[in-house]
Amino acid sequence: MKNKVIPNPILPAAGVRRNIAADGGAGPPPGGQHDDWTPNPQGRVQSDHSTPSNALLRCWRPFVMGTFNACTVREEARLVELAHCAEERGVEILGIQEHRRVHTDDRIVYRRVERSTFITASAWRNEAQAATGGVGLMLGSLARKALRRVYHHTDRILIAEFSGNPVTTVIVVYSPTNVAPPEEVEKFYEDLATAVRDVPAHNFLAILGDFNARLGPEDARFPYHDSTNRNGAYLTALLMEHELLPANTMFRKRTGKRWTFQDRASGMLRQLDYILGVTEPQGPKPSPRIRYDWKAFSTDSGLQARYTEEVRSRFQLLDEGLEPSSEYRRFVVANKEATRLCVPVLDKTRTSLQSRHPDIVVARGRVEEARLGYVSEPTVERRGILNEAKQLLFSTYDKIKGEELMERVQRVQAAQGERQYGEAWRVINEMTGRKRTKEGQVEGHSPEERVVTWFNHFRRLLGTTAEGDEEEIPSFLQNLNIDDGPFTTSEFARAKTMLREGKSAGPDGIPQRS
Repeated sequence: MKNKVIPNPILPAAGVRRNIAADGGAGPPPGGQHDDWTPNPQGRVQSDHSTPSNALLRCWRPFVMGTFNACTVREEARLVELAHCAEERGVEILGIQEHRRVHTDDRIVYRRVERSTFITASAWRNEAQAATGGVGLMLGSLARKALRRVYHHTDRILIAEFSGNPVTTVIVVYSPTNVAPPEEVEKFYEDLATAVRDVPAHNFLAILGDFNARLGPEDARFPYHDSTNRNGAYLTALLMEHELLPANTMFRKRTGKRWTFQDRASGMLRQLDYILGVTEPQGPKPSPRIRYDWKAFSTDSGLQARYTEEVRSRFQLLDEGLEPSSEYRRFVVANKEATRLCVPVLDKTRTSLQSRHPDIVVARGRVEEARLGYVSEPTVERRGILNEAKQLLFSTYDKIKGEELMERVQRVQAAQGERQYGEAWRVINEMTGRKRTKEGQVEGHSPEERVVTWFNHFRRLLGTTAEGDEEEIPSFLQNLNIDDGPFTTSEFARAKTMLREGKSAGPDGIPQRS
């Protein structure tokens, strides 16, 4: 297959020209549902005080995003494997098409998959009542913390917004196929153009999608195909109107590395998936935040003595006669340096993940070996070996899940036999997810908007006037000997002796015993 390198006449420069209104936005539709159990806004959300550190896009912190047509992730094993692959390759934002999960009651569903978060807009059913389509996002921990809001634009378009400098807007799309009726394709691109125009002008925009479109050398710099098909013409018009760039056609790679989809029936290779937008800025990465083991420090008298000596020696070297505020800042610096030298670093907690199980790793290696064999020699026999390896991988997931359930059942039985009923109920709740923290996203661009969302939510719940006269509730305990005056020195000393040892330092970096 030949590919001519022709300068693209329709893509003059990198950049995104959209609606100049800085506050423009499509906004989420009212009454959105954001998790499996309960309507929004409910569940634990990130603290508004930590917004700057949760920013997704910064010039000194690059991140990776991608797009993937999953064909289906209805089975639990496929979903867990997808989350593992995304995390292993460092993909923070993965746009997913054709997940084929139907949830008609909730427009948007949040789900925790190992260390990732899976957000989906419902798929739909065709005339044969088979699940079809569906778009979603697989987010890493950094992207989940930076997430502002997710809203449903259409069944084929999902929009997410992330905090950062600048704010990042990600649109996940799934286009009709090239043989779909023209009216359906035109409707899709009209909806997508509306979504793009509603993005504020200074946002960083990325469109992750399966466009079912082929671009030829007359419309892209380094395409896989020799010509542009009907859907490709619609995509080209979108690129021209909004000055977007198909990122995966901007790099000079050999032809064998440009395809994005392999037909399961015919084995044909095609380039149908694109990431539209501009590349993120590059810069130096910040130093990671270090967590110290203050509990080990509080039990080691030798470390405490060394720490005290380090602070004393460093603080005494400072100039005398300074202002109290300046002297305190220097004291904080001395404590930070002593902490770095004396306090042990806290080890990272490791959670047990199904995707890291030794049996899963072995089965995954067999899949990769079979895939390489099929790529080198695409025969029917090798394709059968590849399919068998995939089925073995998914059945291994089911086997491990069953073993984990049996192990938990045995823990419940053992705890009941020893009359440790609290432990038994804890394991039961862990198995059933009865007390699992519900996950959601409170709508709003800022802390003030989220406060308004919460206020309106509780006003609807509690704002109705009670009927009838209010009854006076008599006091049960009276004349209690409780002093509500200022604290005394003896009370302060008694409270200080009750402080729990091993607490970490405060915001100034100074331990409680310093």
